[in-house]
Amino acid sequence: MASSAPASAPSPALATAPATATAAATRQSLYQRLSNSPEAEAGRAKAPARAAAAAATYVQDIPSADDETIEESGVFGRAAVERILGGKLIEERSPDGSPIAPRY
Repeated sequence: MASSAPASAPSPALATAPATATAAATRQSLYQRLSNSPEAEAGRAKAPARAAAAAATYVQDIPSADDETIEESGVFGRAAVERILGGKLIEERSPDGSPIAPRY
């Protein structure tokens, strides 16, 4: 069966689709507007300079000849952590997971 509407006339839905697409493309969220702002662009331009400066301040900790080594200390486990590394035991647990009372 043939339709009574002329084939050359565009439907109203098709006529408004391109206008809606361009309106959605120009409409941006607050995040998008802030990301594209001149201040954000300037911050991104400075970012590599800040990263390079942070990498230049890194100093590797190299032990000196008079530092005590774990092998020479004769201690191991908790004693090695406390004496050599200056650590502090917060909680000690047995192999089954139950807490062990602290030994001072």
